[in-house]
Amino acid sequence: MFIAVIALTLGLVFGLPNRAAPPQLADSTNGTSTNGPIANGTTTTGTIPNYNFFFFFGDSYTNTAFDPDGAQPSPSNPFGNAALSAIEEPLAGGPNWAENLTFTHTTKSTLAYDYAYNCGTVDNAIVESCGPGVRTIVKQVANFAETLKKGSEYETFYQQNSFLAFWIGINDAHITANNADIQDKDIDPIMEKVAIRYMEQLSTLYSYGVKNFLLLNVPRSSIPFHSSHLTNLISFIPALVPFPLTNTTQAFDRTPQILETTQTNILRQRLAITSINNHISSSFQTWQSAHSGTKSMLIDTIPIFNEALDDPTKIGDKNSTCDVGRSGAAAGCVWWNDFHPAVNMHRWIAENVAEKAKGVWGEFFK
Repeated sequence: MFIAVIALTLGLVFGLPNRAAPPQLADSTNGTSTNGPIANGTTTTGTIPNYNFFFFFGDSYTNTAFDPDGAQPSPSNPFGNAALSAIEEPLAGGPNWAENLTFTHTTKSTLAYDYAYNCGTVDNAIVESCGPGVRTIVKQVANFAETLKKGSEYETFYQQNSFLAFWIGINDAHITANNADIQDKDIDPIMEKVAIRYMEQLSTLYSYGVKNFLLLNVPRSSIPFHSSHLTNLISFIPALVPFPLTNTTQAFDRTPQILETTQTNILRQRLAITSINNHISSSFQTWQSAHSGTKSMLIDTIPIFNEALDDPTKIGDKNSTCDVGRSGAAAGCVWWNDFHPAVNMHRWIAENVAEKAKGVWGEFFK
């Protein structure tokens, strides 16, 4: 997901369990052809297929190794060429939240385009990711536009039946906090630029006619950390805390990696993550007001994570501080490696996202 974890990641993924092939979707077209932009880039005749289209954007928390230039999602393979059963599978040890959301919580057959990419940031021009080959949000949005071009006859269908989900910002904050050349006072202005650029990408997508936007914030954010840390942060972040301060005795960042780092680094991580969440929240509210006709929401992932970390048995695990890579599967770790949640947490995230989202999008989620 980010530079410091790449070496560890390469060592961890070789233990990835095999999984069954993804389920095939029922043909809901009443006998008409399902070839088209959703299958092989050609157009169709007859009735438009009765599918929903999900589009995912983000980083390694969402990535399924889908190649936008490869085989596209189809009824027999809803995630297209995504490596759901291969070594390149998500850093989770099994289905990630995007897969769970698509296969388990949708109201009807759904084809999923997962543009997310490991180590992704919003824009390399603001926060550089792990290299020029990484697909940032800017590039992922361009991938979406390229998908539309493959079947322009389906533009109306995409507008009516498309759902877009974003989970981004983790790397923007983490990479910025780890950059020793960036002073504490400069972190907040950088995160503000990231949020502004993020909203510009939503506006680009809106211009294509899509109307349904779901955003998830960064899970290690303003809650929970000890209130004494406010004095270290308040001078750098206006309107610092976008959510009520509760449960302040817990650790701020509960991934194994951050638990093992220095106090100085923890403070910088807190500064960056709180800042980006604050700016995403305020910028998104402004964006919502300026874009009529949309259904949109921002889900706070902090309580979702904390509930499972406070009681890992709730999601079928045993330990909220260990990771599978170093402790083995039998340890019942919440974390897959020292920065990525494992499969049970991803299932839990999908359950919570679906429960919250169906209040806005009952047509998509059950």
